[in-house]
Amino acid sequence: ELQREISGMRHPLTILTMTELAWAYTRSGKFDQAEKLLDQAVEVLGEANEPPDRELGMVLRCQGKLYSARGEFHKALSVLTKGVSVHTRTHGANHTETAETLEELGRVFTWMGDFARAKQPLETGYSIFRNAHGPDHFETAVSLERMATMYLAAGEHAKAEKAFLEVLRIYRKSFGSPNKKEFMPLCSL
Repeated sequence: ELQREISGMRHPLTILTMTELAWAYTRSGKFDQAEKLLDQAVEVLGEANEPPDRELGMVLRCQGKLYSARGEFHKALSVLTKGVSVHTRTHGANHTETAETLEELGRVFTWMGDFARAKQPLETGYSIFRNAHGPDHFETAVSLERMATMYLAAGEHAKAEKAFLEVLRIYRKSFGSPNKKEFMPLCSL
């Protein structure tokens, strides 16, 4: 009975659900509940003889988002750096899972005001999404929007404007106009 319970905890869908619930808690400001779930997921994955890196990378990215939301940027950087390593080992350096975690790392540097360190992970993430999905794909636009936000925060207004205009073009092409995805790029111009 106990073995079945433990095996169920290690199932990828269980870990995925725990991670998604933790993200929902994070977004609603229930940080302690989110942290408890994520710590439990890391513990369960760590108990496995061969931890499933796919799930571990996903949990680490969510932990990084939690720590960022709480303003614990150094903790976020630590788990996100580990997450990039896990995703790179599992999927390769040019996979979108790696890109998502790289971009989250870049966003943390942006929030810290360390724009020089934010550029590389954001630009690499964008390049991965662009190569994976093409220049006019919604995911590529989301990635470019993250980079544009960093440019704006860094005071690089010409780069920000160019990037936001491209994001707006892709969103309009993908969803028509008007659409709610236009709001951020329009407000940022």
